[in-house]
Amino acid sequence: MRKRSGIRAGVSLPASAAPSLPLPRNAPPSGVPGPHDTGQDDQPRRQTMSAVAIDESRPRTRVKERAEEQSSSMDEAQQAAIRMLANDLHRLNQSVMKAVEAGVSVELVRSARHHSGNGNWGDLLIPVVVKTGG
Repeated sequence: MRKRSGIRAGVSLPASAAPSLPLPRNAPPSGVPGPHDTGQDDQPRRQTMSAVAIDESRPRTRVKERAEEQSSSMDEAQQAAIRMLANDLHRLNQSVMKAVEAGVSVELVRSARHHSGNGNWGDLLIPVVVKTGG
């Protein structure tokens, strides 16, 4: 297998590995089509979302449980970072639901990908907000 030099810290990648390119602002994370994806990049990606009923029967996202399941084989520093991320994601999800209940649609879009230099990466997000009526 032919290898080529990587971009970061001399990492060696297989020739078949495609470089990570930044996505357009409207592209969904991980290349997965969103609920309003038309397959045409030149059209604006906006859709009026239905509002969540204003009551205490909000959907359970299981952020904490999922984080605990996935972090069981990590060291203490990694587990602490994942716990902090899970807490922040839980607060973010609550804020998104409140914004939807207040009459706006919210879509989180990957704006960039942060690389640590040792093979680890994370998606950085920005909100796209659309006011719906009112």
